Amino acid sequence: FQARHGIQVVAVSIDGGSMPGFPDARRDNGIATTLKVSQVPAVYLAQPFTGRITPIGFGVLSEAQLLERISAVTAP
Repeated sequence: FQARHGIQVVAVSIDGGSMPGFPDARRDNGIATTLKVSQVPAVYLAQPFTGRITPIGFGVLSEAQLLERISAVTAP
């Protein structure tokens, strides 16, 4: 997804364990609690320049669903 669409993907491991497909996954630093993550996978769009974090979806989503939802929240 990252290579195809140019959107950086940062995986966060809630339990601190490894995540297949994400060798550079970060250990949760409390952000899951802050965002009230209750289901995984949980996908959020973080916009670093504004500090805005928007939920995109929960559970398994297709690439098309991800693109549609990201487009919806980033549309002017």
